[in-house]
Amino acid sequence: MKPIIFESSTRQSIVERVQRLNPDTKPNWGVMTVNQMLCHLSDNLRDMLKIRQTKPVVPGLLRPLVRLMVLTEKPWKPNSPTFKPYKQGEGGDGTPPTGFDADKTKLLELLVEFSSKNASFSFGPHAGLGNMNYDQRGYFMWKHFDHHLRQFGV
Repeated sequence: MKPIIFESSTRQSIVERVQRLNPDTKPNWGVMTVNQMLCHLSDNLRDMLKIRQTKPVVPGLLRPLVRLMVLTEKPWKPNSPTFKPYKQGEGGDGTPPTGFDADKTKLLELLVEFSSKNASFSFGPHAGLGNMNYDQRGYFMWKHFDHHLRQFGV
């Protein structure tokens, strides 16, 4: 069974890993700072909670194929490409960092809000993957958090 962020033990494990991050945590790969990574994860939650709206970046007919590639059980490779709405820094449309503690607190608040929703909630689409069912969203969010927490060694 795939882990999903809506399960309390799975979510708690993610929260504990996020709590181990500090402002000096360095990445094992990639160019994002730890602050940028916190905002990057938050933006996916913001979009699905309809706090932030982004335009689709993958044509509709290709989204199911992209979802299949992204939602595979194989871990994502380091330095995988990032969709522009979620990219941090130059050339990206991601929410810029404000400060480590504030960004970490915001991420955890958004995670709690997201994971408190049930399958009847009307989630917003992901800019690259489009609409997903409840379990796909829960698995995507777990996989996305896991990928970036591994990137920062926690």
